[in-house]
Amino acid sequence: MKKKNNIYDSITQLWVKCTGKHINIKEYEWLAGPLGEPDEIGADYFEKYAVKNNYELRKNISGTGLIPDFRNLKNDDFNPDEVDAEIKNFYEKTTEYSLNVWAKWSGVFKPFGWLLNIIFARRLQQMNMPIAADETSKGMSSEVYHLIDKKSGEIKVTGWLRKNLLTGNLIYAGCYSHCKVPEGNLNCVKVVFPLPNGSATIILKPINCENGALKIISSGKSIGSPGFYFIVYGKENSAWVKHLKNMKEVLHVYKDSQGVMRTDHNFRLFGLEFLHLHYKITKKS
Repeated sequence: MKKKNNIYDSITQLWVKCTGKHINIKEYEWLAGPLGEPDEIGADYFEKYAVKNNYELRKNISGTGLIPDFRNLKNDDFNPDEVDAEIKNFYEKTTEYSLNVWAKWSGVFKPFGWLLNIIFARRLQQMNMPIAADETSKGMSSEVYHLIDKKSGEIKVTGWLRKNLLTGNLIYAGCYSHCKVPEGNLNCVKVVFPLPNGSATIILKPINCENGALKIISSGKSIGSPGFYFIVYGKENSAWVKHLKNMKEVLHVYKDSQGVMRTDHNFRLFGLEFLHLHYKITKKS
């Protein structure tokens, strides 16, 4: 029996179709990515996706990372060689690191975050951001998946699965890669979060900062620029894309005065910060 959409997911998809742009996804390959089933994403998403597409699954192999070659992000105004070696190593060999995270919601937006978690995130087991500061007190798991084409040996999907060890909830299943956006012909970090019949896709531009630090920013004024996109897929290559130009993410990856790697991850809507995540990143012993 064909699975049906939840009423809330159907409304969201209708909003994307009514307010977004109808496209042929083959002409927007830089936006394309894995999509989810109608009912749930879940912790076994990458296993199911590998079976469905006849890929070989390699899970949490030592020395594998989200971006196998950081040099792929080079632009005229971004030099990967100026980024601290350990920060690059984290992206290229993510399985060698552990992450602790603290969350702080803006007071005005906190009820909105709680509502989104109840209606969407916990039901779908996707993009399930912590609400309370102590919600991640026992830490988060970090698993990297590589889905490999059996004939060519090419990595088709690099997945990052994060679970809350206190609640057991999946925080997110994200697909990481790099892409070249039309605006400025920029090489960017691309993160695809599968959703029912579509995805939330974030395109982030890399920026060099002082002392080897790195910023990656999703901010753009129109389709074709870095930014936050909702995508709903139709039949064959038909799709609808909605660019949320008022949504902005900034990740600042740096080393503190003690040499510890940290990340400040800020989410803004209409210029107002609604969520701040702080990560401490340490090498596994």
